[in-house]
Amino acid sequence: MIKFLFAIAFCVCLFSSCVKDLQIDKQNPPGTGKPDSTETKSTIVAVGGAAQTDTVGNELINAVVLKINEPGSKLNKFFVKIFQETLCNGDSVAERTITNGDQISYKWRLNSKPGVQTLNFKIFDSNNNAIDSLKITATAISPAPGWHVASCTVPDNLYVNTFAIQSTGRLLVGYPGTWRPQYSDDNGVSWHSFKYSDIAYTNKIITGPNDEIYIAANNNSVYYSENGNKWEELTLGGYKYETCRDIALLPNGKLLYTSIGGGIFIRDKKNDPFVEIHASDKYKSMDFYYQASLANGDIYFRQISNFVPRLVKLDHNTLKVEDVTNLPVTYTNTFYVDDKGNWYVGGYNKVSASAELYRSDNNGITWNKLFSYAYSASFYDTSIFNFSKQVDGNYYFEIDAEYFKTADLKNFQKINMKVNSYSGQYVVAPNGNLVLSTFPRAISYLVQ
Repeated sequence: MIKFLFAIAFCVCLFSSCVKDLQIDKQNPPGTGKPDSTETKSTIVAVGGAAQTDTVGNELINAVVLKINEPGSKLNKFFVKIFQETLCNGDSVAERTITNGDQISYKWRLNSKPGVQTLNFKIFDSNNNAIDSLKITATAISPAPGWHVASCTVPDNLYVNTFAIQSTGRLLVGYPGTWRPQYSDDNGVSWHSFKYSDIAYTNKIITGPNDEIYIAANNNSVYYSENGNKWEELTLGGYKYETCRDIALLPNGKLLYTSIGGGIFIRDKKNDPFVEIHASDKYKSMDFYYQASLANGDIYFRQISNFVPRLVKLDHNTLKVEDVTNLPVTYTNTFYVDDKGNWYVGGYNKVSASAELYRSDNNGITWNKLFSYAYSASFYDTSIFNFSKQVDGNYYFEIDAEYFKTADLKNFQKINMKVNSYSGQYVVAPNGNLVLSTFPRAISYLVQ
């Protein structure tokens, strides 16, 4: 009887062992050769960094620390693969080499989804046989009001050249240098690179009425895409040596291109060539930055000539560039026309030594002061930049690395800046996040 019970127990154990082996095989497919280990089971344990909680997109304060101990193993070296879902440009897989009995550490940056997130560790021998695995979890919480560093951007100490937004709420960003443009679908929390590799040195990104994307690059080209997947290069034809300074899609559907040295080019339709409107002079320090267009076809630019900003217009009849006079500020750094046709001009007033913002309801004949701001140091020239109305219904503008917003153009709120603004570029996301070019981290966002 005892022998019979022993035989039954032996069969049960054997069956259980087979089931366990099948489960392991399903989770960890066999490698390419025989296992190097004399043990059928290794031990991988977390000795630090497990079960942390932090804001989405943040790097956890404590690194995840693992130790591998396989008694009796002939191996002195193992390979650990670390799997994380939906980080930056898709699923992330990192690989580490570890000696038996030692530890490895991994700095874990959470992705943008609130809730429990998982990091999967798998240990392989030198023949790529999976011999053990471990899961570590962390809890990601939604961003609280205040400033946060965006994840998956370019390395530190780089800045943003341009932001844009599509009607879907997708945010776009372009950088100087060889870094590819990126997009964000989570209100600026995390960013992902476009796959088209030829785009670099991005000067400006704009979007069209059907969410098409135009990117001006510093290789004298404009790139066009309907969805961000397939890109088409739009060359300047005979003006291919005109390095881009700015682009804009005009209300009549024409594409505007300005170049270093003051060149202005306009293309009527998609397949038409660009036509030179104003010739460039590379020996002159003169650049045009698009500001606004009027219903009559006049185009307004902020012109920088010998480091002095002023407002000029391209007359729709004469196609000549003319100075705009009767302005209430000495140096004009921003010009904006709202959907009701009201004009806004901002800059520096030399008489009052202040940054000032004005509005005109009669096409610049008379001006009403809306806002004035001055630093206590008289030697520091303050000026208003980048005045615009954003998707949250507020008007925003910058004054020398400080930001302001207003809903009614009467009450102005100074935004609490706990980050270092860099380059003056910003965009407001559909949920109200203020997304900003900052230093040393390239992009930060404010949950308002």
